[in-house]
Amino acid sequence: MQLGGLVAASIAFILSYPILRAKGVYFTVLTFLVSEIFRLSMWYTPSLSGGPAGLSKIPAPNRIHLFGMGTITFTTKTSYYYLLLIIVMISLIILFRIERSFGFTWLAIRQNDSLAESVGINVMGYKLIAFVIGCFFAGIAGALFAHFMHLLTTDVTAMFGMLMSIYIVIYMVVGGQSSFAGPILGAVTLTLVPEFARPLKEYQPIIFGALVILIIFFMRQGLIGLPNYISSRLRKR
Repeated sequence: MQLGGLVAASIAFILSYPILRAKGVYFTVLTFLVSEIFRLSMWYTPSLSGGPAGLSKIPAPNRIHLFGMGTITFTTKTSYYYLLLIIVMISLIILFRIERSFGFTWLAIRQNDSLAESVGINVMGYKLIAFVIGCFFAGIAGALFAHFMHLLTTDVTAMFGMLMSIYIVIYMVVGGQSSFAGPILGAVTLTLVPEFARPLKEYQPIIFGALVILIIFFMRQGLIGLPNYISSRLRKR
């Protein structure tokens, strides 16, 4: 797991110069293209990745011994769920502390990077920190996913293909980009909505798309800004 995070962070560091020079939608498109390059590279190198068949028979995580209190084996989804829950909580605490440390600097860069640079902020350096840290935790998530599924495939229709990359961006936009809790709220909400709409299976993409459009048009701050949106509407009335 740690190696997965370090490899992802190292690749992010190597590719940071050309990628971080792009802004907005160009940055998003460029990261999508890089992920596709890696996917296709794995597809055409079967000796390394198994090619179209992928890597199979990936073992579950090692047992955890609780110092005389027993042993946790990851043979059920329940035990793996609690492992994920602990790692996610630790990761969120670390990310929250990092944001507290650099939050105002990153906020200044997001608002106006040229102005931030004019007052002495190393814009490229702070962008690099954010990019590498994000990719490190993405690498950890990928390792956990591999051990849970026992399979990694380079198929374009796989769980983490291009479509999932687009969904991740949508989660961030819908939840709200200006708050730490925004992307978390967006991911939880847009994961639960299709589950509640499961009886309307053929209409799920329509419901999902309509919800996204409504939030983007009427709540620019995302779902995290819903209380402010409601209070402002009540004040206007």
